[in-house]
Amino acid sequence: MRDVDFYKASQGGVAVSGGEPMLQPEGVAELCRRLRQLGVSTLIDTAGNVPWDHFERVLPYTDCLFYDFKSPDEKVYREIVRGNQKLIYENLRKISDRGFALHVRIPLIPGINDDTHSLERSAALLVEMGIRNVDLLLFHRMGDAKYRAMGLSYAFRDMRPLSEERIREAQSVFERHFTVTVET
Repeated sequence: MRDVDFYKASQGGVAVSGGEPMLQPEGVAELCRRLRQLGVSTLIDTAGNVPWDHFERVLPYTDCLFYDFKSPDEKVYREIVRGNQKLIYENLRKISDRGFALHVRIPLIPGINDDTHSLERSAALLVEMGIRNVDLLLFHRMGDAKYRAMGLSYAFRDMRPLSEERIREAQSVFERHFTVTVET
């Protein structure tokens, strides 16, 4: 709380991210409840792969969610993300239906979810869910150095970032329906 004056002056707050903060709903809810009492805004960054009751505990004390949306392809969720796509979509729909402040964040991964069909299907699904804000997160290889430092192999080491043209094409798909931010 030594930075509370900064939070208030900047109209910022505290972002709770992870790992996956929603795996600890009691602790996150209590943290956000206390921050709210002190007038500090809170944001939760989640992949949404948790039971709905976790959200029910946390949402009353949270001002905004960043919610990951990896792919419209169930196979990608099963084999790469290793998440429950149905659960993730159900939670996202419930949050959107409640009018909660929400930014859907889509990491654009070359060869995984950046093809035109995936982009258009993602946009269509998000429109159906009533989403308004989409943040496109551009692939980078900054994790490579961390993995090497830990003596681990980085699976995306040889993957190249998207071209400027491909980024513009992806952005244009989403700008037809949403307020879009592109983050590097």
